[in-house]
Amino acid sequence: AYVLSWDGGMVPYMYYYDADAGRFANVGPLSSIVGDLYADIAAGQGPFSANPSQWETLGTPGKIMAYVAYGSPQ
Repeated sequence: AYVLSWDGGMVPYMYYYDADAGRFANVGPLSSIVGDLYADIAAGQGPFSANPSQWETLGTPGKIMAYVAYGSPQ
């Protein structure tokens, strides 16, 4: 399984988890975009758009991560 780690103030890193061996491997950085830009862009989309005065209270990054994780394996 691939694991994406991308939080505010850091660039996105991709890891690979080998369940059979029980090991993670660092695939490396995916881009030079820091994590808070991810939330800023998503704040204007779909279920995350809101009154800008309320953005501080919405917990947008956590909601985005939950929304991205919601789905089915392919």
